[in-house]
Amino acid sequence: MYKSNIMKNDIKKNGIEKIDIEKIDENYVVFLRPDEKKFESLKNQDGIYEVDSDFGFAIQNAIDSLDSQSELKKIKNIVSTKRYFKIENCKNCPKTIDRDTILYGMILAAQNKEIKIISEVPAQSLLPLIKEYFK
Repeated sequence: MYKSNIMKNDIKKNGIEKIDIEKIDENYVVFLRPDEKKFESLKNQDGIYEVDSDFGFAIQNAIDSLDSQSELKKIKNIVSTKRYFKIENCKNCPKTIDRDTILYGMILAAQNKEIKIISEVPAQSLLPLIKEYFK
């Protein structure tokens, strides 16, 4: 599914160093969406536009809640289509994540906590998952 800890030698050997890696070093929610190339390959699948639209709507609702609720304002967020993420500020870090097989999902990262990768995210329930992780 994903490699939660790619070793430095593997990164160099596979040329990952040359690819943009999203760096995460604070309390973060990373909303994962497919990049253009990946989405293009899915265009003929039934319901993909609805899934993409529903997830986009859920992301926007979650971001609005993160921005407006005082207890959640310390959590940063990004929407990313990148494949690799270097998590630097969590328990047992640094870790490099390869999210190649995750089309829609979230990475939750916080200082001194294990990262949580959610690959099957029900679009209507992003905020409860975020609140549970960061409580």
